[in-house]
Amino acid sequence: IDVYINKEDTRKIAKVGDFHKLQILNTKNEAMLGPVDFHVAFLDKEDGKLQEFDISPVILRQVEVAVASENLTRGDIIGKEDIRMVPIWVGQEKRDHITEPRKFYGKELGANLMAGDIIRARNLLDQICAKRGDIVKLTCLSGAMQVTTMVKALQSGRRGDLIRVQNLTSKKVLSVKLTNIKEAEIRIGG
Repeated sequence: IDVYINKEDTRKIAKVGDFHKLQILNTKNEAMLGPVDFHVAFLDKEDGKLQEFDISPVILRQVEVAVASENLTRGDIIGKEDIRMVPIWVGQEKRDHITEPRKFYGKELGANLMAGDIIRARNLLDQICAKRGDIVKLTCLSGAMQVTTMVKALQSGRRGDLIRVQNLTSKKVLSVKLTNIKEAEIRIGG
């Protein structure tokens, strides 16, 4: 943790003179990162109050985040060699930086990144599981029963996407959920 005190608060503190300790009387914020408002008292060696007033320091903490180890292009699939971890100081800004890169190996990059750019969760997409024209293994689920057949993808999609497929035999068109690379499922009935 690191605390940055602005110039105005630094001047207020300097006017207190010598003090033995600082006591935080209360805080007006729930968030304890970024700019935080405190009501503080400055005490002498006998714990006598010298002065009290409000200050608004910026509280930061250091975290290890994933950055691009080299220039990466939109559409690249992220692997261990594409990421290196570096320490950065963060406050209350949006925290979508990656601190556990293993969770994102195999994801597709949705934007170009330069070496050293922070990789953010919003930059990563699930890998495309099926492309239009691919033959996909479809598992049909109904209660405890399960039937598997092959279908043709009429649309491209990523894991979790609903896409249209066509049964190879009946030519019937269905909407199915992609579950893995060239795999989908459909639930029939309750």
